[in-house]
Amino acid sequence: MQAFWNSGQRESTAGLDILGIRQLDQALEQDWVAGITTISFRARYLSLLPWAAVEFWKRECLVAGSAAQFDWVRFNAVLQRLEFIVLACSALGRANDQSVGPGVLGSDLFVTEIVALQAGHEVEIPVGRGGATYGTYIMPCRSFGILTTNSGDAMPIQVLPRGAWLHRVRSAACHSSYLAHFVFAGGIVSAPLIRAEAHLFSVNAIPAIPEERDGLEEALSKPFEEAVTPEPMYERFRATTKWMFGRLSQHPAYSSELIASAFRLAVRGEDTGKVCLAWAEYELRRRAHFALELLLSAITDAVIDAKGATIDEVVQQWSLQSELPYILRGWIGRDDISFGQATSLLVHQTHQDDCLDRQIDVAQLRALSAPMRAVASIVLLLLLEYQVRSLRQSEQIPNREHYMERAFDIVLRFSDHTLAICIRELLARVVVSRHLSTTLRKMGQGQKCSLRFYPEGSRLVPTGIRVLPSYSGDRLGNVLNMWADIGLLQRAQGLGFRLTDLGRSALTDGRLNAR
Repeated sequence: MQAFWNSGQRESTAGLDILGIRQLDQALEQDWVAGITTISFRARYLSLLPWAAVEFWKRECLVAGSAAQFDWVRFNAVLQRLEFIVLACSALGRANDQSVGPGVLGSDLFVTEIVALQAGHEVEIPVGRGGATYGTYIMPCRSFGILTTNSGDAMPIQVLPRGAWLHRVRSAACHSSYLAHFVFAGGIVSAPLIRAEAHLFSVNAIPAIPEERDGLEEALSKPFEEAVTPEPMYERFRATTKWMFGRLSQHPAYSSELIASAFRLAVRGEDTGKVCLAWAEYELRRRAHFALELLLSAITDAVIDAKGATIDEVVQQWSLQSELPYILRGWIGRDDISFGQATSLLVHQTHQDDCLDRQIDVAQLRALSAPMRAVASIVLLLLLEYQVRSLRQSEQIPNREHYMERAFDIVLRFSDHTLAICIRELLARVVVSRHLSTTLRKMGQGQKCSLRFYPEGSRLVPTGIRVLPSYSGDRLGNVLNMWADIGLLQRAQGLGFRLTDLGRSALTDGRLNAR
């Protein structure tokens, strides 16, 4: 049995950016999606949060008057009840109790209660679980000028005019609602009651209150002085929305397909507008960073299997395998490969259009053997560099002197050397050094250990944790979800999102044009 010095940390390190290179991807994307985050999926929480905050504070003031203080414990209990009611209304408010859709908070916490309601039982609204609405949606609420925060004040959540208007709309709609009362006082609910008032709280029923729908559309599309998000970011958000609505007017698609299409269109010169180029660069860097993580996973597996090895020893061992798997045969155009051949030969044999008309098959590449993952990493980087060379030379895709650029420089600089040397240089100069430096820095800042190996001289010693290379998730999918909630898009099961009549009107009436 092999024991590792960081045993016990494995379950807490999954999903970390262990190369520390995804921040740039995320920053580029954030510039074009305003305040929508990777965890804020649904638009109705943007109006539910200011409503809950104002109503909670009013009740606190009724009890304590001018001496009222904002009690986070009681407010969290309100949010826990709200979270359950929203989930129940979303689950039971749809025909035949269909799926609530993506991103509904508490869907994994209240399974027993939802099943009981669907079976015809009454359920007491639970407290003590959930309550993530504030943490999940305060950032987009701040960005869109709905709420802001004031530390040290009696009321630390300040409702801005846009949020106050949304509160008034919801307050008027909920004035005789039992569920609205239960959010603050608790109570026992049944399926008939949930279904009768589902339109007030279901994430899928925003159009049932037209004023709320209109207010949320305005919040996502029109800046005003109290909004944290500056007007240029709103301009980019509108431009993104207009671009993707234009794509969706042709056929439905998922966010991943829209982003991949931006890359394809930019590479082929069919769309060189700012929006398309921005999303093309985002996709380019995601693909390059996946290639680097793929190589990290290969070296990690090799070090674990060898119970410690140097980079040279690993690459020498890899050189013994030459038969190519099917996916790489298609990319390179041959059945085998020699690690002793010049890397430049891959450039000539690689087809430019590979991975342009389809997304990268992450699962298939993950399943390759370690040496073939290393080959796939080099081929991907060569493909990408070749595909975007003219865009980079024309500075339509800027040189940000980041790790993609460093990787491109290495595969080009060592293109006349053997494939083994090119892989070794990329490992030593980018992948291994970057993993060690970023992980040790994080540990020095008190974050959990995510080392996959550590150095003893030139030898890498495994920690026993393998790497699962991944494709970083996008925020654009949440933009699509919010526009679907508001009614400008429609979820097309198995196809993605399609444009509605409201969406077509927004696309053609100038509402989404830059101001």
